[in-house]
Amino acid sequence: MRLLADMEVFVAVARLRHFGRAAAALEITASTLSRRVAALELELGVVLIRRSTRSFNLTESGEQFFERSRRILDDAIRTREEISVNFAKLSGHLRAGMPSDLAATILAPVIAKYCRENPAVSIDLIGSQGQPDLSRDRLDVAFAVTHQNKLADSSYLAHRVGSFARMMYASRTYLKRKGVPNTPQELQAHACIRYLDHSAETNWELHSGRKRQRAAVNGPWASSSVIASAQAAREHLGIAMLPQHLASHPTFGAGLIRVLPVWEGTPVNVFALTADRVLPARIQELIRVAKADFAKRVAQLESVVG
Repeated sequence: MRLLADMEVFVAVARLRHFGRAAAALEITASTLSRRVAALELELGVVLIRRSTRSFNLTESGEQFFERSRRILDDAIRTREEISVNFAKLSGHLRAGMPSDLAATILAPVIAKYCRENPAVSIDLIGSQGQPDLSRDRLDVAFAVTHQNKLADSSYLAHRVGSFARMMYASRTYLKRKGVPNTPQELQAHACIRYLDHSAETNWELHSGRKRQRAAVNGPWASSSVIASAQAAREHLGIAMLPQHLASHPTFGAGLIRVLPVWEGTPVNVFALTADRVLPARIQELIRVAKADFAKRVAQLESVVG
């Protein structure tokens, strides 16, 4: 499957005659694409592309590989479509990784719907944190969260599932005790509940319309769990950056008040990651259902608890 995926990368470059445009079409970074092509050339033992800052040409071997790869990919796509015509007959087993916070609030009900509609498919849901490793954890697909519109440089294929906004919230008790900030700069005087990745964040990127502001933040509480951050804010520990469906959730953040209401944080984007672009039908359908139902689930939560 890896060779087939690398063929797709090469065919995209050969068709578009441009690494940047091909990377954009495949939704990967240019550096990842360049590395994949170089690895393919090393594996084949031939130079496929002669390129410089001003020219792009396929070698004779490149032209031959392009024509054969194009035919193989077309056949693979037709075969996949023929086999995948009837999703009602999906069967087999898959392992899906996802952050526990995302599962608890949004994705678990979506996965449950998928299972009800496809009873012959069994699923293992594996909790993950940070950048997933599909090979190490033997995952067929992994859902990842990022504040960027695209994932950081990765060899995985990213299928965008959806996004949601984030705002700042605190409890009434905390604001009564510490005061209400009126500008992003005033956040420096508050206990801010920060996201913990490899280290705790020190700035919040905020926007209000076209205005952009970076606010320095600090505080005694940091967590890699957004649910835990909502609960900490509910316990009057400070100001947290949260999605609305968590800030108002009756279990996690009920009663929180929005702070600096004209400002929002960087939105959260959710991607489904796979190692290959040509996927078994059961994985294709899981990603399709996640894309179709993600925004519905977020809107449902906000309407119920908002």
